[in-house]
Amino acid sequence: MIKRIYRSMYATVVLVFLTCIIAHAQERIVTGTVKDKSGEPITGANILIKGTTEGTSTDVNGAFSIKPTEGSVLVFSFIGYTSQEIIVGSQTKIDVVLDEDLKTLDEIVVTGYGEMRKADLTSAQTSISSKDISRTVNTSIDQAIQGRAAGVYVTQNTGAPGGGVSVNIRGIARLMVAMNLCM
Repeated sequence: MIKRIYRSMYATVVLVFLTCIIAHAQERIVTGTVKDKSGEPITGANILIKGTTEGTSTDVNGAFSIKPTEGSVLVFSFIGYTSQEIIVGSQTKIDVVLDEDLKTLDEIVVTGYGEMRKADLTSAQTSISSKDISRTVNTSIDQAIQGRAAGVYVTQNTGAPGGGVSVNIRGIARLMVAMNLCM
């Protein structure tokens, strides 16, 4: 009788042990990096497990970490680059190089809250090229757009270094001028 109890306990322990090994083998961490053709890391690239809502994005160094199961497909994507799908095998490190998608790069406008196709825009947009910004020494973004974007008025509140800056966008400055004239 005691032997039977020990055998059933032994079988239970072995079964639990095997279950833990199988569960641990299925859940593993895959790490890696996402870079462009020149070797620069892509910050904010999306990595999704195809067919699920599980995913992550890359950090400042282009690094990511995700927990897919073996045989699942990882989809790597970023605005202006062609998406890539990679099947996860037994590897634990995946490094991806994304190619630029020049066809869609001209058709997408990144806004402050997302991205839209140019055809869907209903308001005026202003673009400042990196060449224009690099022609002068700028210590902040407000200095970079000052005098380069139509309808955007950048004024420094004080003459002190690091002083506050006011940025008025279309209509707001005209409203302020109209209010001052009436007073």
